[in-house]
Order: sequence, then structure tokens, then C-alpha cells
Amino acid sequence: MFMFEFVNKILDKNKGKKQYQKILELLLNNRKLEDGVKQELDGIIKSHNLLTADVVGFQKDTLLKLSKLLSEDERISDTEKDDFEKILNYFQLTVADIPSFQGTYNKCRSLYLIEEKNILPTPTVSGLDVVLKKEEIIHWVCPAILKKVKHITKAIGYSGFTGSVTIVRGLRYRSGSLKVSRQTSTVMVDEDTGQFWLTNQRIGYIGTNKNFSLPYNKVLSFKLYKDGI
Repeated sequence: MFMFEFVNKILDKNKGKKQYQKILELLLNNRKLEDGVKQELDGIIKSHNLLTADVVGFQKDTLLKLSKLLSEDERISDTEKDDFEKILNYFQLTVADIPSFQGTYNKCRSLYLIEEKNILPTPTVSGLDVVLKKEEIIHWVCPAILKKVKHITKAIGYSGFTGSVTIVRGLRYRSGSLKVSRQTSTVMVDEDTGQFWLTNQRIGYIGTNKNFSLPYNKVLSFKLYKDGI
């Protein structure tokens, strides 16, 4: 009798886990925690005696998928932030529980605030070897790859029919047409890795082999890319 009850409990718990996962798909599709979804999740936990350890893996997996959806456009709005935090609070988790998303979350929120509200972030920075000037404030720090422009030239190409005849051992005669061409292309190659930083007075870079900073009046131009400048 004891073994029968034990097996039934395991089967019932597994059934509850599957139901819990299915309802989490609704949360993922809606990108928010609606009251109906919350009630269903609570009901499944209660009726199948599920513990936090039984569902926390499903919760983190859902949050990871949701984080990728939220960061697709490189921006996280106030509404998206509030909805995401509501889910985190319900799961009793934080952004730090999704390590791969922490940096992306900070970046997307900062870009939204800069673009939509003209609010510059003032992050808490540690380990950055920069001596700030009077009234200078750091607004941005992130990992960076320093690129440089490089011209690559590819040389010889053959065209037409060619043939060769062995004259003596180790010596061959080649006949036919030979076309020599040069093709030059411009590419961006990695030069160094380090940290890019930005303050209210200047921009700078601290890398493995190179360090520099420039006041804004010395910067000739900025070119904005989706993932860099």
C-alpha cells in the first residue's frame, strides 16, 4: 500500500509539472503575468503539492526565453520593464538569477531612457581605472572590441586553357594564358579588447594594449551601428 501511494504521488507531481509548463507558455506568449494565468499556476502548485524546487527550473527557462524576446529591438520600455518585474516578483527571482541577461537588460534599459526620455544613466562602476576630472560623471561603461580598418589585396588568378610538359626530371614547361589581377577590399579587424567608457565630458577606452580618451570637441564624428559606434 505504501509503495502504491508513493508511486501515485510521483505520477501526480509529474502531471502537475507538465500542466505548469503548459501554462507558462501562455505567459511567454502574452509577455506579461495576467491574473488568470497567475490563478492557474497557483492552482496547479496547490493541487499537485509542487514545491519551489519542482518549478524553479521551468520559471528560469521561461524568463530566459522572455528576456530574448524583450531585447530583440535593443530597447526595454517602461511598460516592458514593469511587466517583467511583476513576473520576477511572482517567481521570487531577480534579473541577477538570469546571468546571461543582466548586461543586456542594463544596456537595453539605458538605450531606451537615452532615446525616449533624454535621461543618461549613472551606473555604479567598480574596477575602472579612470581618474575623473572635476564635476565629471560616468554615464556608460561596457566591454568593447577596438577595431581598425585594414586593406587586403588578393593577387594572382589564372584564366583560359593551360598545360604543362615535363622536360627533364624536376623541370616542367607551362603553356597557355595567364591573367594577373589584383582585388583590394577594406575590412574591419580586431585590434584590442577592453572597456569603452563615456562621461559628461569625454569618451575613452582602456584595453589590453591601448588606452585613450578624447574630449567631445576633439571627436570629428560618430557613426552609430546597431551594436556599436
